[in-house]
Amino acid sequence: MTQAFGAAKASAPAGFMLTTRLNVYDGFPYPYGFGVNPVGSLEPDLTEPLRLIEILINEFELEFINITAGNPYVNPHVTRPFDKGNYVPDEHPFEGVARITGFAREVQKSFPDIAIACSGLSYLRGFSDRLAAGIVENGDAAFAGFGRLALAYPDFPNDVFRDRSLDDKKVCLTCGQCSKLLRAGKSSGCVIRDRGIYSPADIH
Repeated sequence: MTQAFGAAKASAPAGFMLTTRLNVYDGFPYPYGFGVNPVGSLEPDLTEPLRLIEILINEFELEFINITAGNPYVNPHVTRPFDKGNYVPDEHPFEGVARITGFAREVQKSFPDIAIACSGLSYLRGFSDRLAAGIVENGDAAFAGFGRLALAYPDFPNDVFRDRSLDDKKVCLTCGQCSKLLRAGKSSGCVIRDRGIYSPADIH
């Protein structure tokens, strides 16, 4: 990983910010998973990820890191908590939201001089902006990142900045179809909110 960062930094123009979206917990039991307790089954342990982050900061002067977890090809509910998808997760999505935001908080507290972005909030639908605001206000992260919600509801920041509640008719429903499109090599978007763009063949 450090070789990849070195190559990126060497080829980047002056003033270019080098950053990363970093998985700190695979969700696989030890010894196969990263960020897990070696004496527990799936219990998180960020000792190793925090050490990696420290190396990246010291060697490459990273100023911003987006924290994520899980493997979108194997356990996507860990990466992006959902209740509508290809399978029924073995945990409530609230647990996934709490875990991934907790990882962001732990990293931010460990490295207060860099900006940490948390993710995985779209499951909360119309309440996701409230949690994001609380996370930033409490100093648990500097930013909240939205992927799925941004595809479904690209103008949601305007509503937030105007002190409006998020529109329940526009929010992401966490169906996971946008990720399927991406992996199929198609232009990703929201198949629910943009029904006129995608055909049934695109979705299945």
